[in-house]
Amino acid sequence: MRKIALDLGVRKTAFCEVKNGAVVRRATVTSVETLSSLLGPQEQPAVVAIEACREAWHVHDLLRSWGNEVVLVDTTRSRRLGIGQHGRKTDRIDAEVLALALERGGIPMAHVLSPHRRELRRWLGVRRALVESRANLITTCRGLAREQGVVLPKCTVAIFSRKARGAAGIALACSSRFSNSSTPSIPSSLQPKLSLRSFARQSQSSNS
Repeated sequence: MRKIALDLGVRKTAFCEVKNGAVVRRATVTSVETLSSLLGPQEQPAVVAIEACREAWHVHDLLRSWGNEVVLVDTTRSRRLGIGQHGRKTDRIDAEVLALALERGGIPMAHVLSPHRRELRRWLGVRRALVESRANLITTCRGLAREQGVVLPKCTVAIFSRKARGAAGIALACSSRFSNSSTPSIPSSLQPKLSLRSFARQSQSSNS
């Protein structure tokens, strides 16, 4: 089978095919889908090496659907192949180094996750982002309250919104007793558009 390597990039992808230790074909494309003329089902099947990255799963499934064998390279051990160590970091050279290593054998392979495991990892990433955003919002609210001399009580996330509003209401009531003027109201244009309570409920539903 043909030995080919792809160096995947955001704006372009480098294609390199080798045979008997020499480069026989090169190409640079803006998307992997345009490689159908080189790796499509009408072409001879090939063994294609790609480094594990964000778009690797999509490329892996596409190349497999075209009838090719895909080798996913472990990036944590790819430097021993010479990738990135030639002093000139270009996709063209990296694709050539990877293709030659594929032909020699001994490429450090990465584990290929099943579609179910990929979906699970994707949702875990979304959950982590929501939890981190919720924690940052709560920290910001506590900091804003401290600027006004209000210390919000420690509590769980589920009741933070109620505790924060209660503490803020008590602080406003106390301050109005020592002020001759009424407490200025916050313009509606400056009021937050996102309710912390609704955000906490969304985060809780994503945790379940």
